[in-house]
Amino acid sequence: MKTILQILGLLFANLTGFAQWSTDPTQGNLIRQGSNTIEDFTLHTDNNGGTFLVWEDWRTFGPNIYVQRITAEGLPKWDENEGHIVRPMQGNEEMIASIADIGSTSDGNGNAIIAWSDDRDGSQVYVQKINGTGEVQWQTGGQSICTNCASANRVRIISDGSGGAIIAWNGEKAFGEANEVYIQRINENGVSQWQSNGIKVTQSEEYGNDFLNIVSDENGGAIITWEQNLDVPYMSGPGPMLAQRFDQNGNALWNADGVVMGIITPGIQQQPSSVTDGNGGIITVWYDVRNASGNLYAQRINSDGQLQWTLGGLPVCTANENQIYPLIVTDTQGGAIIAWQDQRNGTSNNDIYAQRINASGQAQWTADGIPVCAQSSDQLSPHMTPDGEGGAVICWNDSRNASAVYNNLDVYAQRLNSSGALMWESNGAPVSIGEERQVSVAITTDDNGGFVIIWLRDASIFASRLSKDGLLPVTLISFNVHKENTNAVLTWTTSQETNNKGFEIERSADGKHFEKIGFINPYSSGSDTTQNYQFLDTSPLAGSNYYRLKQLDHDGKFAYSKMVHVNHLRTFQISVYPNPTIGDLFVETEHVSGRLQVIDMLGRTVLDKRVVKPRTHINVKDLSPGMYIIKGGALSQVFVKQ
Repeated sequence: MKTILQILGLLFANLTGFAQWSTDPTQGNLIRQGSNTIEDFTLHTDNNGGTFLVWEDWRTFGPNIYVQRITAEGLPKWDENEGHIVRPMQGNEEMIASIADIGSTSDGNGNAIIAWSDDRDGSQVYVQKINGTGEVQWQTGGQSICTNCASANRVRIISDGSGGAIIAWNGEKAFGEANEVYIQRINENGVSQWQSNGIKVTQSEEYGNDFLNIVSDENGGAIITWEQNLDVPYMSGPGPMLAQRFDQNGNALWNADGVVMGIITPGIQQQPSSVTDGNGGIITVWYDVRNASGNLYAQRINSDGQLQWTLGGLPVCTANENQIYPLIVTDTQGGAIIAWQDQRNGTSNNDIYAQRINASGQAQWTADGIPVCAQSSDQLSPHMTPDGEGGAVICWNDSRNASAVYNNLDVYAQRLNSSGALMWESNGAPVSIGEERQVSVAITTDDNGGFVIIWLRDASIFASRLSKDGLLPVTLISFNVHKENTNAVLTWTTSQETNNKGFEIERSADGKHFEKIGFINPYSSGSDTTQNYQFLDTSPLAGSNYYRLKQLDHDGKFAYSKMVHVNHLRTFQISVYPNPTIGDLFVETEHVSGRLQVIDMLGRTVLDKRVVKPRTHINVKDLSPGMYIIKGGALSQVFVKQ
């Protein structure tokens, strides 16, 4: 009895969590080992806790497009450190000289739809769908949705909410003509749904158009914003910001020439960034030089195309010097959070600032924005994603540790809540630091309570995941299994725990189909010290046994460890699981025929069941809590009813 109690005690031994994601900001998870130029990457969720990453890659004698799926555990899923090619060379086809503006979006079904332009045959716009296993789904090389452009660029793409996508781009019908804006919708099979070669958005051929954005109207359509350029003879420079809405059938719903968001004066408005207002309209922010320096202004347009704020736009920030590269995300309350690179403290001391504006256009935080990071150095090229709770997470390149200007930039990040409070450490949490130069950061949510950040280091792609607490995940230093008599002993060590609720222990005979065999509480939900743990499986399967840990967070999120494996553990031929159990008990037997008996500690038979197959289910929910023996012929095993 003492031995049995010791074994049962081990079943309930404390342990804690893990992650495959690196928690060392000097390392990061290697996604693509490169020696050639990598650029123009985009990322988004795979709707399963992981991330799709798409990029332009010069590993051959010209540019090409590759895609990689990063698992929820932070591992490259396809062709480790390589990725799958999206646009393979065709036969004797000439090398592509250029690829312009890759865009990618989720189709809502675990696939990625990718759009781009290249010059293999003039300049055309192409689309391709990649499924969850990395296979191309449409025409090899991509399906063309525009074949009559002399040049096409600035390709943008969003999901249409029905398995397809809506794509917008800039294009010239003939070289030297004004740059126009076009839009097309494709269905789940990549077939164009609107006018062949796209609908022309811009109606005035007198002006060029550039720097477009596209967002969903949340009703199957899209809203496009763009900058109108006065690039006709004797006139030049950016003009006003314009917007147009299209319904799901491709009908323009607002003024034929678009809705003017700012003021019509040459040379004052650039870099538009837009987000849905949650009611079929948009909020747009832009860089504006109507004052002595470049400031930020914003405008809201409702679903009917009516301006909701002051004519010419509301000032977001009018501080000294320039505010550049504005970004915008929803605050989930009809307003928006705006972030930017700010030079109010000097052009060689760029900082990151942010502001929240409500649906009425009123600033919710400190006038001219709050400092996200005002470290005495340069903070550059911010990127932002909503945090799912009315706030936002911002990442950027940082020169605070650089030995020379921009010599070895690092990556930092900060989370702001809906009140503008900084949730992580002052001046940002380190994501990637070191002697190398980290550049080209990007960020997305992983739909699992965290944020995935991508960056380049020495022509290689790296990634890290931050939790909402700003900490890199619970880290597993080691995870092993070994035989000990007739038992399987699982041991592991962690170096950090964050928001950890506990672990489910899972077992499989084939490494594919797992079942829970126990649950363990952590020592604590949060710790930054090394912890050592052990779990004893007293009823392993005959032959192969695969084990993994399922770490559960307090917010309901989870992640899996790697698998560990051990062979031929048992000399006995009967096993029971889950053990302990609250009701359902599964009994696996070998060379046992006849009946199974459940016997209590007083020697009484409390259940009796005929064995008809190797795996038998017994319902013990009506038994009193305690220890029992299950007996089949000369074989027996102990289990606990909770």
